[in-house]
Amino acid sequence: MLTILEKIFLIKPNEWKHTSIFFFLVFLFSLGATFSRSISITLLIEHMGKDSLPLMFILTDLAAMVGFFVYVKLSQKNSGAVIFKYLSLANFFLTLLSWFLFSFSYAWIYGYFFVLSSFFFILTFIHATSFVASYYNVLEMKRMGSFIFSGIPLGAILGGSGLVFGLKFFSPEYLVIVPAVCSLLTIGVIGLIDQNMTPIISLLSRKKLDSIEDSGNALGQVFHSRLIVYMALGIFFFVLTSKVIEYQCQGIIFPEYFPLPQDRASFLGVYEIVGNILALFIQVFVTSKLLIWMGVGCSNIIYPALLFLGSLNLLVVFGLASGIFAQFINQELRRSLRAPLYNLLYNAIPSSLWASSKAFLNGVIFPFSTIVAGIFLFLVTKYSSSEHLLTILPFASMAFACCAIFLALPQWKNYNAQILVLLEKQSLPLHSYQEEFRGLNLDQQIEDILAKKNLVNLPIALDFIRLTQAEKFLPLVKDFFWEVEDFGLRRKCLQTLSGFPNVLNPLVLQKAIKEESSPAIIALLLEYLGNFRSLDLRDKILPFWKHSSAEVSSQAAVCLYQNDFFQEKEKIIKWLGKQLQDPKQDPSPFIRALGKTQNPSAFPLIELFINSPNGKEQFLAYQATGRLWETVPKKYAPILLKGLENPDQKIKLTSFKAITRLEVINDWFPIVSLLGDKSPVVIRTAKDFLRLHIDDCKRTCLDCLLADHLPALQKFEILSLIHEHLNREEILSLEDLGQKSLQKIFEVHYLQITLLTQYPEEKEWNILFTKCFQELEENYWLWILTIITYQSGKDEEFFWRVNRGIVSSDKSFYGNALEALSHSKEKKLSRALVKYHQFRPTDSPSLKKLYYDIFKEEFSMDNLAWKKRIVQLPHDFLRAVAIYTFGKKNVFSTEENSRVSELLGYQNSS
Repeated sequence: MLTILEKIFLIKPNEWKHTSIFFFLVFLFSLGATFSRSISITLLIEHMGKDSLPLMFILTDLAAMVGFFVYVKLSQKNSGAVIFKYLSLANFFLTLLSWFLFSFSYAWIYGYFFVLSSFFFILTFIHATSFVASYYNVLEMKRMGSFIFSGIPLGAILGGSGLVFGLKFFSPEYLVIVPAVCSLLTIGVIGLIDQNMTPIISLLSRKKLDSIEDSGNALGQVFHSRLIVYMALGIFFFVLTSKVIEYQCQGIIFPEYFPLPQDRASFLGVYEIVGNILALFIQVFVTSKLLIWMGVGCSNIIYPALLFLGSLNLLVVFGLASGIFAQFINQELRRSLRAPLYNLLYNAIPSSLWASSKAFLNGVIFPFSTIVAGIFLFLVTKYSSSEHLLTILPFASMAFACCAIFLALPQWKNYNAQILVLLEKQSLPLHSYQEEFRGLNLDQQIEDILAKKNLVNLPIALDFIRLTQAEKFLPLVKDFFWEVEDFGLRRKCLQTLSGFPNVLNPLVLQKAIKEESSPAIIALLLEYLGNFRSLDLRDKILPFWKHSSAEVSSQAAVCLYQNDFFQEKEKIIKWLGKQLQDPKQDPSPFIRALGKTQNPSAFPLIELFINSPNGKEQFLAYQATGRLWETVPKKYAPILLKGLENPDQKIKLTSFKAITRLEVINDWFPIVSLLGDKSPVVIRTAKDFLRLHIDDCKRTCLDCLLADHLPALQKFEILSLIHEHLNREEILSLEDLGQKSLQKIFEVHYLQITLLTQYPEEKEWNILFTKCFQELEENYWLWILTIITYQSGKDEEFFWRVNRGIVSSDKSFYGNALEALSHSKEKKLSRALVKYHQFRPTDSPSLKKLYYDIFKEEFSMDNLAWKKRIVQLPHDFLRAVAIYTFGKKNVFSTEENSRVSELLGYQNSS
């Protein structure tokens, strides 16, 4: 029996306990609400007449308006469970009060009971949906919501049956004790939930609204959300449609066919039974399927379309059958179809706005809509004849339902967009100087920065001066150069001054060198002075060649080498080589100087430092080789290609910059491999170059996409580069790659389950195994996510937001990520990946069943070969752990022993 229920409701075996508690909660609510609603409408029509309905609608929602603002205040200090207890306790005592007041023969008492029961029904139902949703993410609600909320029609069926049976022995007034008992039992169930479960989303408001101004700010946040605005408009037209249909059924059709209150109450009881059996069928077999296959946004179009059909039926045939059909849509389908679909829209609203948004939508918009509906019904019934009402009312509800249908479309669009927005929790801070200089023009800002010696914002000001050629600031820049001590800022000042013709002329530079004491600045000034190669500056530079600072002397040597009047250039090369051999000297400035000479004969001296353990020296050696590349490119290609594999970002960029000067590149793989680098700068630089040569490198890129061992993030960058250049056949092949990757996920997961079953005693190693398997799975599904992203026309932002959500430990965040993924245009892969994450199996039979559900083929793997398959997986560390565990360090070869020992951190004993 349980297996059948699992197939129907898509609930895992370990989820039944918690979902059953929530099922019983909504069952009790529905049972009590069925008695209250049927009895209250019957007694109201009997004692106050059908003409009182519009006024009762208005009073109900005025009470709800006040109640929802009280609800917001309660949510600032109390959890969802505590609020539920307050509502149930208040309903219990006030219902008992009604039971006592019925002994007095006053007509207003029945109006009071109708308003009271309707008020608590609205408020409790709204809170119940939020309360249940706070314990599950959106995808869990799609699956388990059908079972949990099937308690609503079941409660209504039992309530209708109990009402029909009870009316044979008691008058309607005495049966109000049933909803009071249900409220009392609800408190006990809430306590059970509070003890055994923890919500994943807090319903507490994050900010207290202590003033009218704070309330206005919260309301402003609500209005700022387009989704909430369209939801508000949708509620407005839904309420108008619903109230007009309810008046036609409860105020005209049912009293006409069942004039006696006892008969009408019995009819409503039978109607509740039959209607809720049908609603239960829809709840179980239709609602969840609609949510899974159509999505939350799209599914919300269905209910207003059904309201339109009900109104059209009333317009064509105004009778009992059409009234029952319209009432079924308006009441039973409202709870079993509209409520589960519509309330999932709140998952796209930040949890901090749940209380205020629900207070706004249900405490302001809903009552306002009811008041408008009440006024409309009051005016129409007062100034129209009974015959005209049979045409006006159905036509009006049709028009309102049409508006609700059209408003469901932007709700759908904004829901999908907002789910993705919720996956981005970080915000970018404003620049530190924006507030300080707000309202000032550009010149004023620059002058203020320089005058106040604002070191933080000085680089920005200097860039503005150079780009706008603002010569009037040059005196301030010169003063700043002499006053500031930071080398980087002083160099920035010189770069700014060099952007103006004739500002840094030889005379100015020579004077600055004489007055300067810092060796680093002297070397920098010499570098600028060396740019004047056509002037005979040998006498000015020679004194610095023998400077005590290696930085100054090496730069002076370069200036002499580059000067057109200096002929002994080989002498400079020999001198630099001699300095490199001096153990007392720091070789770094001399390596740099050799590169600046661009003399091929300097390469043997530079090559000595290519494999230096000193990172700085190694970088300078590659940088110098890159400069030599400009003279004889092919000669240094092997070294610079090796530099692309260096872990140092600067070495990679230096080598890459040199390689890009080749006229013809025969092997694109080293450059494409840069797309797997950890540095965004390296990736961006490589992509810019590859984009210019996309026709030449496309074949290599496609080959990389087929490589199983490459990281998924590298494949993401490759696909982002070439996707728009793929033909139809290549695009279809991507879908096949995605299917194969998903199959490999199943294989990896199966191997993990098998290994942990076969080797339960290897607890310490199993931790390593689990980590390695998780990394492999993550790599495969990231590649699938990459394919989905670009096949759906999404961008990099979509990929990273969904990725962050899926790996998040926050269940709500995780659910939103899968929900965003399910909205992608690429349906086949995305649905399969979402299904895998939803029903992630923990045993082999479940895994094989899920595999068949997705791929429609049997999952088979030779049990005797599972160890061999683990060793073959493209994960070096996993292979090492597997060989060590299975072989106990005795059965693998010398080569394997060396690699395993290296990966596991052991000394090689072979």
